[in-house]
Amino acid sequence: MGLCAALALAERGLAVTICERAGAGAESSGAAAGMLAPQHEAEGPGPFLDFGLAARTRHAALAARLADAGLDDGYWRCGGLEVAFDGRELRALGQRARWQRLAGLSLQLLDADGVARIAPALRPAAGGLWFPDEAQVEPRRWLPSVLELGRRAGVRWRDAEATSIAVDGGAVVGVDTAAGRLSCGVAVVASGAWSSLLGGLGLARDAVVPVRGQFVEYESPGTLATIVFGGGGYATPRRSGRVVVGSTMERVGYDKSTSDAGLAHLRGVADRLSPRLASSPETGRWAGLRPGTADGLPLLGAIPTARGLYVAAGHLRNGILLAPSSGDVLAALIAGGELPAAARAFDPARLF
Repeated sequence: MGLCAALALAERGLAVTICERAGAGAESSGAAAGMLAPQHEAEGPGPFLDFGLAARTRHAALAARLADAGLDDGYWRCGGLEVAFDGRELRALGQRARWQRLAGLSLQLLDADGVARIAPALRPAAGGLWFPDEAQVEPRRWLPSVLELGRRAGVRWRDAEATSIAVDGGAVVGVDTAAGRLSCGVAVVASGAWSSLLGGLGLARDAVVPVRGQFVEYESPGTLATIVFGGGGYATPRRSGRVVVGSTMERVGYDKSTSDAGLAHLRGVADRLSPRLASSPETGRWAGLRPGTADGLPLLGAIPTARGLYVAAGHLRNGILLAPSSGDVLAALIAGGELPAAARAFDPARLF
């Protein structure tokens, strides 16, 4: 969120500095799977789906721009396959297919043979739902690429932890950090799961809360060529042949360690999807803290407690997906515009 907002603001001619206590993507962004899958993630029509679909398109344009600049974010329009292993799951896929068709979205309801044609290494399935437009980026390539694009646009970087927003006369006057105050008239809070802990916002401490997600990565070339959802989780293949299996959703505070129970669940996901995947060598395991909100919707826009104060947080499982579009929205808003219709449900004013 911070990188994309900084890039969008710098390209509008503003002087922008990022304050970061660690490297780019050191927390949840770098731990993410990088799926661009709004059709799978949306539970029905509404603002999240609308914003997510636009964000997926925005990523394709950003990937092309990064490539033109000699940068690579790992963008891959690999499609997404949601599989059903029994009749109950198949009926649920049928319901998803119906409302998405009514919304005019691209998808295909598959029988068992159709699933096997797309992903032959999977266990035999009852059927599936194919989303050809779903895609992915590789966060550990995407983040430094966006940062480099920002630097070329004039974004400055400060290795310092922001501790509070300084407000005087009802307006932002600076950001206090461990290394001193950075004077400014506009501050964008993009601190992920830690956003509510920043002083001077007026947000309740539980407005944004950490939700732990654990992951296991396998070296399994040739096993999958599309994101697969099912078996209690998902598997995201990389072009390198590695496959990221995720993810847990745990409210355990600010504990980003892995657990035996969480890793066992993920290994079970891999086995339920594909014995070939589950028997492949493990190449990594990690956890990150997603920023969650009480109503499941992001906080994107102005914080009404002070002039010049904005937030982009609470995107939970879809931070990478929504980041470029969220940056665009904030830049337009700070430049004197209004929240677009697709983002009005995310207005932080709903918490005040």
